[in-house]
Amino acid sequence: MPYMSNSNVQILAANFGSLDWIWAALMMSRCFVLAWHRAEETAFDIAVIETINAIISANSSTGTCNGENMSGFGAWWCALELGTRLLAISFIRETVTRIRFKTTFWLIGVKHFLLNRKQRHENWMFMIIPIVIISPISIVIGAVLDTPTLSFLGIPLLVMGFLRPTRMWPDINHEYSSGQDAKLYSAMMPSLMKSISKLISTGRIPPIYPGNVLLARIDSRLLLLRGAETWFEGVSVIITGTELEPTSCHALEGTEVDTVLNNGLFVDASQKTVWLNHTIMHTLLTGYDSSVPTAPF
Repeated sequence: MPYMSNSNVQILAANFGSLDWIWAALMMSRCFVLAWHRAEETAFDIAVIETINAIISANSSTGTCNGENMSGFGAWWCALELGTRLLAISFIRETVTRIRFKTTFWLIGVKHFLLNRKQRHENWMFMIIPIVIISPISIVIGAVLDTPTLSFLGIPLLVMGFLRPTRMWPDINHEYSSGQDAKLYSAMMPSLMKSISKLISTGRIPPIYPGNVLLARIDSRLLLLRGAETWFEGVSVIITGTELEPTSCHALEGTEVDTVLNNGLFVDASQKTVWLNHTIMHTLLTGYDSSVPTAPF
């Protein structure tokens, strides 16, 4: 039998008594979960980590994290294990992404508030001051805490909302909707998910993550696809839609959606020779209408 000396037993007991190994195990478990659920984002985070490691190693005397001429950030960074580094980088990336989305929403609201006379208040000059001061603070704090931001009294003055769950699953062994249209949506799901998978694989739409909502227009029906869970091999979605009765409000909603999509995805080539994609950093779907000479963005 292997023999353990007194010193080895003391070292093992000291390491077992510290909580560092528990933290390292939790962080590595989180790394494996992220690599399974969000492979692309995890690959980006690891690439950023390796870039930082290369920069710190280049400034080190030995070319590694064990060099003597280490700066304060370099020494702190090298003291972290991979799981903690991945946690820090993913937190920064998600916070920056939320700030970008919230800021875009806020700037669009400010633009309509200033240029649309119907939305402009008579005391709009006095409202600019709290809008410019309070909204950026709410955006930053809301992005860090991952809380929704709400518009105050319909003006682009953003305030933080209450915490709410990003994911939601239906009850076990129970349909999300027990209405008559639940069977229709269940029958449409295989073909719909096949089309969405093709669009994601070709890069036309971004991957679906928990909390994302997609609007699908199929014939005369409007469907909402909400991401419930994602992993390396696929995604689970909850499909909801409007009633099957052909009422006037549903027809108006469908017509308005068609108008928005046509204005965003089609350009009249007979009126313009050169055009730009107004939706920056987003790939638009292309389409063709034989009745009008059009060209995709």
